[in-house]
Amino acid sequence: MRSGKVDGVEQPEDRQSRSFAEMLEKTLRAYHNRTIEAAQVIAELIELAKKMREAHKRGGEL
Repeated sequence: MRSGKVDGVEQPEDRQSRSFAEMLEKTLRAYHNRTIEAAQVIAELIELAKKMREAHKRGGEL
């Protein structure tokens, strides 16, 4: 056991954090590949922030 977690068992917060990180990486990769414009990146970051805020309100500490 490390820091109160059972080894090999993924906690919901870990999955959620990874999901948010993957969404951010996807957005930035699209921007770097020039498939979306800066305004779209900003819109997606705002949406990601809203999702993170909602998760935090539900008790999903990130």
